[in-house]
Amino acid sequence: MTRDFIERAKNENLIALIMEGTRIADDMRAEESEQLVSKESMKIVSSTNRLVLADFNFKDVDRLRTFLKIAKKNDRKLVVKMNDAYFLKHLSAFV
Repeated sequence: MTRDFIERAKNENLIALIMEGTRIADDMRAEESEQLVSKESMKIVSSTNRLVLADFNFKDVDRLRTFLKIAKKNDRKLVVKMNDAYFLKHLSAFV
C-alpha cells in the first residue's frame, strides 16, 4: 500500500505531507506490521465460529482494510458503529 500511495502521490501537485507518528521513537526491535496483524488475526477468526471483537482506531484505514479482508475470507460481516459508518460514507466520496 505504501508503494501504491507513493506512485499516486507522484501525480499530484502536493506541497506537504502530514503524517501520524505513533511510536516513531520506539525501539523497532519488536516485529510489528500490518502483515503480522493480519496473519495473527486470521488465525483467531478462522479458528472459531463465535463472535470476534477487534478494537482499533477506526481512522486507521490500513487496519480497517485488514479486518474487512479477514471478515470476507471467513464469510463474516464487519460491523461498525454508526458514527464510523458516516465516516466511511464520507471517505468513499474521495475514492
